[in-house]
Amino acid sequence: MLELTGNEAAATGLLATPRTMSKHEAQKLAERKGGLLGKILIRKALASVELLYFPFYLVTMQTGHKLRSSKLPENIKVVVDGSSGKCALVKTEPQLQPLPESAERVDEQFNTQEVIRYATNHANRYLIRVRKNAAFFKNEKVTTFYRPYWVAFYGDRKTEKKVWYLPFVADGYVIS
Repeated sequence: MLELTGNEAAATGLLATPRTMSKHEAQKLAERKGGLLGKILIRKALASVELLYFPFYLVTMQTGHKLRSSKLPENIKVVVDGSSGKCALVKTEPQLQPLPESAERVDEQFNTQEVIRYATNHANRYLIRVRKNAAFFKNEKVTTFYRPYWVAFYGDRKTEKKVWYLPFVADGYVIS
């Protein structure tokens, strides 16, 4: 696991999930091209394996039901992918630690209002489907964090127009 000194942790102010996969393990996965589908589609040689940190958002919302005023509000947590906007409900929050200064980050694609809108829509679809009940959300709290991915690049990125890549999650956090 990646350890930070006190100065590095205080300087960035950003949070990340701890990295659990070594570069050696990622290199082995990359050489196998991820599996059968990767072997069929990717015909280029492995060029490099790099560690990149992708943005994610943890949105915690307090919910109440429009039709049942007697029910007490509850909290619901949604993780939003900062590069695609895809959402998932989570039961357990990710373990977070300070992001190292030297970490190479992918830029965030969405502002806070868009993230809250994505999370609210996703949570509302879930509540309507499961509980057959509309809900309202308040007290949204958004925490930005980064997840480490080992990204394997196939082909020369400088000379070729089409470069294949495969991302491998490097933190072991399973969104469930």
